[in-house]
Amino acid sequence: MYKRSGGTAYQHTCSDCRFFRDGKHPQCLQYELEIDWNPDYIACKFYNLEESQIDGQVNIFDLL
Repeated sequence: MYKRSGGTAYQHTCSDCRFFRDGKHPQCLQYELEIDWNPDYIACKFYNLEESQIDGQVNIFDLL
């Protein structure tokens, strides 16, 4: 995972990431396999991945 994302975001853990889904079988949505994921892992660089915005789409923060 670290190789795919280009490294780690060592200040954070996977449980802080928006791509992490907790529950009975926690998982990382960026990982290609469906395996139980440990929330205490050091976060990868996908942690800081920005959401892509469609060209011409209005963002609520554009109005503020």
